[in-house]
Amino acid sequence: MPSEVVTHGHGKRPPSPSSNFIVRCDGLRVAGWQVRIPPWHPQGPSTKLFSDSVYGGTRAAKKEARAYRDSVFKSAVLAVPKTKRFHSHLVLTP
Repeated sequence: MPSEVVTHGHGKRPPSPSSNFIVRCDGLRVAGWQVRIPPWHPQGPSTKLFSDSVYGGTRAAKKEARAYRDSVFKSAVLAVPKTKRFHSHLVLTP
């Protein structure tokens, strides 16, 4: 018996954790992957586009976008203040 694929709204699968903060941009003048840094991040809010034509294709552009996203988030760690146990803040590591 084939297993069913669980979908979330409009027949789409849930987003993969490896594609968090990365979105695909396909338009008349733009084709590539965009990394979106959220406003709560010390470097955010900001965006950076990894164009398919610059990086030699869709897969290579996505690979570079992931590497950039990982480097941006690697420089930030979550710190929990002792006075507010349930409120976390991002701080940059030296």
